[in-house]
Amino acid sequence: MSYQFTVDWFTGNSNNFIALKNILPENLSVLEIGSFEGLSMVWIAKNMMTKGGEIVCIDTWEGGEEHKNENVDFNNVEKRFDKNLKQLISEHPNINVQKLKGMSSKQIPKAIADGKMFDLIYVDGSHEAADCLSDAIMCWAALKDGGVMVFDDYGW
Repeated sequence: MSYQFTVDWFTGNSNNFIALKNILPENLSVLEIGSFEGLSMVWIAKNMMTKGGEIVCIDTWEGGEEHKNENVDFNNVEKRFDKNLKQLISEHPNINVQKLKGMSSKQIPKAIADGKMFDLIYVDGSHEAADCLSDAIMCWAALKDGGVMVFDDYGW
C-alpha cells in the first residue's frame, strides 16, 4: 500500500521543519490545523517523530475560499486523508493520530478542554486573515513552554 497525494503544497517548506527538529522533543505532540490529504501529517510523523508522539489533525474537509472556483471533490480528499492516516498508523504504531472534523473555531477549544498541549502547532487551515488570527489566539493556550507555532501561507 502506498500513500495517495494529488497535490504537494508542503514539501517546499520542509526545510523550515527540518530546522525546527533540533529544538523540539523527539516524542513530539503536534496540532495541525488544515490537513487536506495528510501529506504534512505523514511528513512530520516520518521525519520529526523518531520517538513517537501524537498528532491532532483538524480540518473541515469542505475547502475554503481558495477552492470556490476549483472543481475539488472534498469527499475524495477526505477519503485519501483517511487512507493515508490508516497507513501511517500501521507503519508507525508509536504515533497516536486523532482526526477532528469541523471548524477549527470549534475543535481547538475541545482539544484545550481535553487538556491537550502541543510542542508544535501548524496553522494551515483557512487562509482568511481573521480565521488565522483566531486560530493563533486560541492555539496559544495549547502551546507548551518552548513550543513553536508555524503559519503556512502567511503572505496571503
